Amino acid sequence: MSNLEAQFLQEMEDGYRLAAKQGYTATYYMQMVREFGAINAAKRLITDPVISSGLQQLCLMGLLNTSAEAIVLKPEYAELFTEEERQIAREKLAALDWNPE
Repeated sequence: MSNLEAQFLQEMEDGYRLAAKQGYTATYYMQMVREFGAINAAKRLITDPVISSGLQQLCLMGLLNTSAEAIVLKPEYAELFTEEERQIAREKLAALDWNPE
């Protein structure tokens, strides 16, 4: 695993922990990360045509910035994902009125 991949994994795990501290335990999310690896789990979540219940829950909690979709859009991870994957992530977040600021 490259340093960049390890950094991405750390951000995915940090997002999970932050949501858990606020009462949302994303069991399926972490199961996917452990089973497929952080990058492949993120790709699966992003390319699923349905906005997941987990992403909706993060939205309700004001935690979209901790979602896989938001992490994927960080400039430092651009090389790990295709532009199409990043666009899908943007669209899902936009559908939830996410403002990255």
